[in-house]
Formats: sequence, C-alpha cells, structure tokens
Amino acid sequence: MNQSHFGDIIQKEVNLSYKTKIPMKNIIRYLIIALPFLTILLGCKKDPSTVSVTGISLSQPSAELLVGETITLKATVSPSNASFGEITWATSKPSVATVSSSGTVKAVSEGNATITASTEGKTASCTITVTSDSETPEVPPVTPEESKSKTGEASSVTEDSATLAGFADLSGSLASASYGIEYTPSDFSTEAYSAVGSSISSSGNYSVKVTGLSSNTTYYYRSYILYNGVRTYGEAKSFMTPDFSGTVSITGTEDITFKSVTIKGKIALESKGNLSKAVKIYLARDYSDAETLISDGASFDATVSEDGTFSAGIDNLRYLTKFNFVVVASVHDKEFRSGVSSFNTEDFPYYAEEVDLGLSVNWSSYNLGGLDPWDTGFSYSWGETEEKDSYGWNDYKWASGEENRGYTKYNTNPSYGKVDGKMTIDPEDDAATVHLGERWRIPTKAEWEELVYNCSWEWTDDYNGTGEDGFIVTSLVEGFEGKSIFLPETIFAGSKVQYSFSYHSSTLELGENYTDDLENRNPSFCACLTKGNDGPVFGSGYRMHGRGIRPVADKEEE
Repeated sequence: MNQSHFGDIIQKEVNLSYKTKIPMKNIIRYLIIALPFLTILLGCKKDPSTVSVTGISLSQPSAELLVGETITLKATVSPSNASFGEITWATSKPSVATVSSSGTVKAVSEGNATITASTEGKTASCTITVTSDSETPEVPPVTPEESKSKTGEASSVTEDSATLAGFADLSGSLASASYGIEYTPSDFSTEAYSAVGSSISSSGNYSVKVTGLSSNTTYYYRSYILYNGVRTYGEAKSFMTPDFSGTVSITGTEDITFKSVTIKGKIALESKGNLSKAVKIYLARDYSDAETLISDGASFDATVSEDGTFSAGIDNLRYLTKFNFVVVASVHDKEFRSGVSSFNTEDFPYYAEEVDLGLSVNWSSYNLGGLDPWDTGFSYSWGETEEKDSYGWNDYKWASGEENRGYTKYNTNPSYGKVDGKMTIDPEDDAATVHLGERWRIPTKAEWEELVYNCSWEWTDDYNGTGEDGFIVTSLVEGFEGKSIFLPETIFAGSKVQYSFSYHSSTLELGENYTDDLENRNPSFCACLTKGNDGPVFGSGYRMHGRGIRPVADKEEE
C-alpha cells in the first residue's frame, strides 16, 4: 500500500467523521492505528547513496559445444559500483544444455538453447549450439529415480507401431499414482506423447503399444510415474522404426461400357506391420502425363482390401472416348504411383422406337442419345453428328471460325462464304441417320409443323413420376387418337449450357431478310421448335448452337 493511498484512507475517515459526526476520540484512535504504517512506508525510501543496476552482459554472446563439453560464462553488471543481489541463471532447454548457479554450461544433446543471467530486472543471454561428433543421436537426458520408475526394452517394432516396456514401484504413497511411457521423435521438452499404462503385474512390470509412428525414424522413450501432478522418469532409451517399400500395379480394366469402367489393381508391400492403405484414381481424356492427371484430372476413391487388392467402379463417362488414368496409393506415410494406363469406352447404344401418329412420318419415342422416353438426350450443332465440349463459331464444322462468315457448306449467299445452295442437311451430316441408320433422320420444319397442328400439346412438370418437364403430344388424327409421344426439355448449348425446350429441324431458316432472292438471305440460322407461353412455337437460332434431336422415320411402303 503506498503513502498516497494510505492518506486517502485517513481523509475518507475524516470526511466520514464530518458527515456522520463521529466523535473526535474515534478519529484520534484511527490516527494512532495508522501511525505505525506511515512510519514503515516513510522508512522504505532508498538510501540516496545506493547505485542502481543499468545493465548486465555475458562474457560471450554465443558458443558451440559438443555433447558432453562444458563452458563457464561470466556475468558483468553495470555500472561497476552498482548494488545488486544474486545473479540468477536459467536455460531455455535443459534437454540441450544445463547451467549451474555459477554460470557453468554443460552440453547435453544436439540442438539450440538460450542461457540467461538476470539480476535487478536486467537480463543478458548467450545462444548455445550443441552438436555431436557421432552419427548416433544422443538420447535426451532425464533425471531417473531408479527405485520408482524404470524403462524397459522396445519390442514388436514395425513401421508404425512398437511395444514399450516399463517398471513402476507403486508401493506406499504411490499406490494411487498413474504410470506409462513418454515418447518423442525429437525432444522431450518440445514434442512428447504419452501412452498411459492400463495394466501392471504384481512385480510392477507393464507394457504399452504405441501406434501412428513414422517409418524410418528414431524415437526416444522413457517410463514415468505421475503423482500429485508431478512426473518422475526412468532412464531414456531409443528405438528406430524400419523403412518399407512398395509398388502399385494395374491388374485390369473390366466391365467397360459406353459410360463406365471398373479399374482393378494391387499394392505390393515389403513391410513388418499391417499398414493403412488408401487408393485414388485420377482420370481424364485430355491429359496423358501423371502430374497433370493428378493435378487436373477427376479423382475417384477405390475400395482396398486387407491384402492390398483394390477396385473402383467409375460411371458417367463419355462414350467412344479414350481415357488416361494413374493410380496413387497412400500407404502409412508414403505414396506410391502406378504408370499411366488408358482404356476406351464403347459407342453409345443409340435407340429409336417408331410411333405412328397418323402423320406423314413416324416419330421416335426417344430423343437421340436418350435411353428412356424422358431422357434429354445429346445436343448437336446443326449439320454435325457428334457432341462437343464447346458450341461456338470456332468449333463449328461448316464455318471458318468467324461469326456469320466463312461458311463451307449449306450456304446460299456469297457474302457468307462458299455457295452450294443447300438448305436441308445431307444424310452424311444428319446425326439421326448416322447413328440410327438410313431410315431415320432429323425432321424438316414442315414435319414439325404437321406434328404441331395435328396433335394436342400438354405441358407437364412431372412426366409419369420421373420429375422431368416436357410436352405430352397426343395425336388428333382420326383412328390414331390416344397415340402419343413425350418431348422432354433438352440441353441447349449456346452462350451457356442450360435446360431448354429447343429442337433442331433439318431446314435452314434464312432469316431476317425474307425475300425470294436466296443470295440476299442470311444462312446463319436454322429453323427450330421452342416453347412459348401458350405451347410450342417455331423460331430460328444460330446453327452452331447445340440443340436436341427427335428423329423421324419415313413410313415403309405396304
């Protein structure tokens, strides 16, 4: 308590006396009680002749020692006539270097430690670097209490585990103490793990199994007894986990379809333990080197058996495509790779089923690329026969890459490129003909119009419980009432990929300038069927965009 605060107390008492009319004899009593404390406080002032410490320095700022060597540091206080008490010595890491009360430093194990000397609030330090002239690491020092805790030998050492033995004398007051093993791959003072003992023999012997170890690593361990929050240790010992090797190989690619494959393989290991295993398969159709496959390919987890065999079923692949893949096996703390392998998916099983609606042609009940009547199917640019990743002018087969220019086929205007006067897709460029056979083709605009005007069109958000959107198209032709097909939403591939009701016709829509002079018309557009507010409508769209195809077949002659 300082003097000013004590004066505050007295003043408060005086003020209290004034406000509450405390008798003067009580005030005098308070002053008599406070007088000795004031005398003590006033007597605490320093002697003016005392010289304060302004700093402290050591005989050297750093030193390098071999394990077992010693060095004595000398501390100098400034100024030389300063008054100071005892100099306190300390070390940041006793497991690396110790220091005595006289400044003698002893190197214990490899590493770095900071030795500090302090007095009167001033501190100086020296950095000690300890090295070893032996290739065998020094075991970190401990202060064993041999009669209470002893460290046994390591056994059953594998790449990731070991059984460590100890002895604990739990007699007398230590009967309620806990015991176990402390272990570390580096330094007990910076990184140590504890494995608590669970059972002990009548003679005091016990063992614990430690797991999750790193392979090819030296571990230090020591037994301990924990009592009243204080640990006492046995002798520190060490063991080394073995290294291991392995390979991963592909044994086969099986059950290949147009969209799926099963990849099988095996991990072969030379190891002592039952190590954890995980397998990932990295796959892509655009990359063929392992590094790019791993960084940019799609990844799939495999199922791994205890014997190292693994299998992964991969679905939703692209048909008629070559895929490259690499297998990466993660075993304990190591990674093994296979070489790059490949496989080819089968062609898509295109399917069509004729429905006679009483019109000039029979309509398929499937979109091209659909395996069910409600499947969206594939998207195609006008006059192309395969799916693509991109649907721009640079990717369009019948143009030179410039928007609305450089057409090489299906053109009537010389301003747009080569003129051939064709306005309907040729069979070799008709995706329905190419994939389903010569009887099938993309409907013309006139055939779409016939379907629109001779059928009822009912929009549904859930066709037959499938959750698919689209039109149920039912014939109104006499004798064919009740016959119907379902036209689902398709995938429109234009400026962005989206679900949309958009179907190709095989006819160019020479839009914008509807003159009889074909040379003045724009051949960039094709006729297509889309969805309006009140039902199906005819429109035109850029021919390089991707739309759905619903095939038709000419009726066979009776």
